[in-house]
Amino acid sequence: MNGINEGQWLIPYDLLDEDQCHNVWEELSHILQMDICAKWKSFNPEFKYVHRYPKDSRYIIAESELFMIAMVDNEWSAAIQLLPQEDMPEGLQSQHFQSYYIGLRDIILDNFNEVSFTTSPNTHGTLSKQEVEQYGK
Repeated sequence: MNGINEGQWLIPYDLLDEDQCHNVWEELSHILQMDICAKWKSFNPEFKYVHRYPKDSRYIIAESELFMIAMVDNEWSAAIQLLPQEDMPEGLQSQHFQSYYIGLRDIILDNFNEVSFTTSPNTHGTLSKQEVEQYGK
């Protein structure tokens, strides 16, 4: 694993309507894949599980040469993670990480009007689309 941090945004399941909750992984991956690949032509849709650590399984929904975007079930939310590809130059990943991370947030906000983020191991904060528009990035 290289030194680039992983970033994640959380979509609380209570933001999803009843139809979306029925097939949450299928619905979320479809919505996000379409928007990610439309926003960044370097990303391709993926449908695969990756096991990086013994108890860590992630569903990869999009991938580029530099990053993967994955979904993880957090019981109360879907974590949408921006993960660096292994064995890639850190300098190139570092240059692009923040713009992809903020762009991923904006994709989620365009679809759900609200996104959560981890503030500590047991707590999270919430950011609305209105707050981002009002106060900027």
